[in-house]
Amino acid sequence: VQVIGAFLPNLLAATLIALVGWGVAALLRRLTRFLLERAHTKVEHVKWLHARQSGIPALNAAPALVAGTVFWIVFLFFIVAAVEALRLPTISLLVARLTSFLPRVVVACLIVWAGIIAADMLKNFLSRSLRHIGAKYAETLSIILRGAVIVITSIIGIEHLGVNSSILLLVLGILFGSTLGAAALAFGFGARGMVSDLLAIQQISKSYAIGDSIGVDHAEGRIVEITQTAVILESGEGRVMIPGHRFSSVISTRTEKSP
Repeated sequence: VQVIGAFLPNLLAATLIALVGWGVAALLRRLTRFLLERAHTKVEHVKWLHARQSGIPALNAAPALVAGTVFWIVFLFFIVAAVEALRLPTISLLVARLTSFLPRVVVACLIVWAGIIAADMLKNFLSRSLRHIGAKYAETLSIILRGAVIVITSIIGIEHLGVNSSILLLVLGILFGSTLGAAALAFGFGARGMVSDLLAIQQISKSYAIGDSIGVDHAEGRIVEITQTAVILESGEGRVMIPGHRFSSVISTRTEKSP
């Protein structure tokens, strides 16, 4: 009974500290989330920033993630103080070791989170660029790039925790190299036709112009557009698109030159 009576004030003090810590942490979490959501709302009014941000889920989740991180950092600070108030050396030592390791965990998580944001940005940029030039497998290649960036940043985060990742790096390097090689081959075969069209259109543009009336490959009509990879005719049956390599491989006749 005397032992319990002597320990009770310490327990009450520790409980009070923990409750106050929870209240302060919850208040700071709400305040942090409120400020970040206001900033997020202002970004939505800037069109080009909103367009870039809308395709990055990890960035959209920033208010909740940062607010949650603030809550746990503040609350754990009070928990350490509460444990110290108990005056139990073994538990205090254990908690001290855990809290000394906590900053590494936070930094590692931030590294991975930043890597996911960077990966989504690069994926969107590569996907838009490849689709703009009409490349096949644009989405597949952009997903592979995203995965590679996330894997690399995850490994950096693991190393920051003090874990030896040499073997993991070797295995992932082999897997990534094999995947990238296969993707490059697939892209090369898929882009072969597009390259042929691009080269053919350069020669066709020197001989024909928009407005010329021509006959080519059983199609007759007036050229209304010459794209990077095809010639588009306006015929009696509607618009006809003739790929560049097909146009250059058959006999074409100009029946009327544009004015």
